[in-house]
Amino acid sequence: MEYNIIDNLKLITPKPELFWNPVYDYTIKSNHFKDIEQKSENFFQSVKNRLERIKLDGTNLDLEEVEKGRKKLSELKEKLHGQKQEIDLLLSTVYKNTHINEHLKLNIVIREVQELSSFWNVEFQAFAKTFLPSEKDVKKITTFQLDKLFKTLALRDDSDGDNENNNLNEATNENDVQIDETANKEQPTEKEIKSNRNNLGARNSLITIPKKQKSQLILNRIDELNSKNNNDFFWNKSTEPLDEGKVKQLTKFFDTQEYFDQRELEKQKIANYHKYTPKVSNMRPKIEIYKDASDAVNAEGTRSVNTGENQAKGGETKEPLTNEKSPEKRVEPQPEKVSLLKSLTNFWADRSATLWEPLSYPLGTSEHIFVDSDVIVREDEPSSIIAFCLNTADYESKLLNNNWTLHEEEQSQEDDLSLDEETTITDEEKKIRRDAKLKDTMLKKGFHLKYQFEEGYSTIFCKIFFTQQFDALRRKCGISENYVESLARCIKWDSTGGKSGSTFLKTLDQRFIIKELSKAELEAFVHFAPSYFEYFAHVLFHDLPSVLVKIFGFYQIQVKNSLPGGKSYTMDILIMENLFYDRKIDRIFDLKGSMRNRHVEQTGKENEVLLDENMVEYIYESPLFIKENDKRLLRASLWNDTLFLEKMNVMDYSLVVGIDHSCDELIVGIIDCIRTFTWDKKLESWVKEKGLVGNTGVGKEPTVITPKQYKNRFREAMERYILMAPGVYYQGTTNT
Repeated sequence: MEYNIIDNLKLITPKPELFWNPVYDYTIKSNHFKDIEQKSENFFQSVKNRLERIKLDGTNLDLEEVEKGRKKLSELKEKLHGQKQEIDLLLSTVYKNTHINEHLKLNIVIREVQELSSFWNVEFQAFAKTFLPSEKDVKKITTFQLDKLFKTLALRDDSDGDNENNNLNEATNENDVQIDETANKEQPTEKEIKSNRNNLGARNSLITIPKKQKSQLILNRIDELNSKNNNDFFWNKSTEPLDEGKVKQLTKFFDTQEYFDQRELEKQKIANYHKYTPKVSNMRPKIEIYKDASDAVNAEGTRSVNTGENQAKGGETKEPLTNEKSPEKRVEPQPEKVSLLKSLTNFWADRSATLWEPLSYPLGTSEHIFVDSDVIVREDEPSSIIAFCLNTADYESKLLNNNWTLHEEEQSQEDDLSLDEETTITDEEKKIRRDAKLKDTMLKKGFHLKYQFEEGYSTIFCKIFFTQQFDALRRKCGISENYVESLARCIKWDSTGGKSGSTFLKTLDQRFIIKELSKAELEAFVHFAPSYFEYFAHVLFHDLPSVLVKIFGFYQIQVKNSLPGGKSYTMDILIMENLFYDRKIDRIFDLKGSMRNRHVEQTGKENEVLLDENMVEYIYESPLFIKENDKRLLRASLWNDTLFLEKMNVMDYSLVVGIDHSCDELIVGIIDCIRTFTWDKKLESWVKEKGLVGNTGVGKEPTVITPKQYKNRFREAMERYILMAPGVYYQGTTNT
């Protein structure tokens, strides 16, 4: 007898209750601490740099006002130092005194720094208004001083010109005498002629001052004034006579209006940045309640950004059009002008508030924090919007008034004990009563919420569908306390190989997967959800075997950002458990039971999804074996789930299989159980079955079939893909 050793894999199905690995929580909290520490340091350093760069000399202030300004700067520096110490202490205290999974508590520090940003903006505005020249003063002072410099250089040019002319006349007379003396002598040699020409050219070059030398005189004067404390610089008027022709000649080197034009461009750039004013707002959302899911879906305010195919994909607003003229050929400025512009810009950068560098704020224009919430809303992270809405006091209030909660249970227990002090309730009885309430909540018709809030230039909508049912489901699965913490941050998750084309996100702690729905899937789930809750009530409360991946929330999100370049989008998403959480998966398969176009070329990339034909190739070399009890559990689960999905007229679902060789585990779960058998699927099935398009021949099985046919094909394929390794007591099957 011949035999081969096989590797038995342990079957892992979705568990009724979810768990969190503390290692992930620690990593997230530690990284968040470092990130906040760095943002805080950057902010305080930017404030310090601005304070140290401010100069009060060389302005129109008198000595007494300059002294007051310097005293005010010293006070502000001391205040900044004290605030930094307080923030550092607050950050370390919150970090040490909170649980390992409470990373949102650290956002208290971000909120405090954001409020300090508003404080320092007000302080700098008041200081600039009191001690620094306005833009009008800057123009007046600059024009006056340049005029003064040009006059001085013109006079210097006249003086130098007269001296040069006298020297030239003397040199000419000397040459005439030399010519007379040598007239009767021998003719000079060629070398002597060349030498005399060079000497004459050198003298003639003194007649005019080069342009670079004139512009450099202005540069030197500006640098000299910029480096010295000269409070009388701007207002000392010249009484020397002036040759207007010389001034005009000098102004060719520098156009004052050109400097002001460039300054205006710089002002516009900084003004665009300053459109974002950091603040911490009081949250006052607009709330609407819907009794019917269809009414919530079709409500105004969530389908106006994107239309057609772009509804399921994030759209992007276009920048407003401007009446721009056709670009003209740009004339490069002369080097002398560039140097002058740069010198003046550097001079006023320390003495005017107009061109101050922006402070380093802890939050960007697409990030928002509110007084009564620790969740930071990030427009590019849809899950943070959901976490924010679920974390509001209003949401808890709605559940408390319209639904059974743990608080209500505790109150009822206190009432019972007050009536009969001798009555004791065991933990088992508490659990039974709690489960009964949760089950009733999942089965009843609930309500749907819509939140709308505005902050800065952004308007954000969030619809929460089947609020009570999903809340009861999360409580039963033990995730209600950690759900908001997980959704607070998310990242894009790239899974290659699949054919759905949907966008996937993953929470930062890896616990949940966020899937974007198409419009058809949205409409299907609205009608499918009540039956879904009913089925899971049997799974969770009556131990019905199932491998359906649990869905913990269904939401519709819309963001409108009116800033130039801001992004606006609408997304319909659902939150589901991550089957592969805290596991190292070597291979992932998406199995539908079909062999038509179900093959992808393997690239070896991480999270690569393989299909049915890839599975057949794999099990030909390495069959997948599970134990007898696991096989029976898998068979029963697939039987129950596919029967339920057929009744719901659902098809096109998949069994996701992950192989973890390090732990010898086979992780399975049914996903994509939303798409119903609609008329477009029926038409596609009929066309492919008749062989009217493509390479499908008549008689071949179409890729799209009826839900009943899909169920049977799915069951048979999964039976072949995953084999059973008989145990020692296995007696086989008997045919009677």
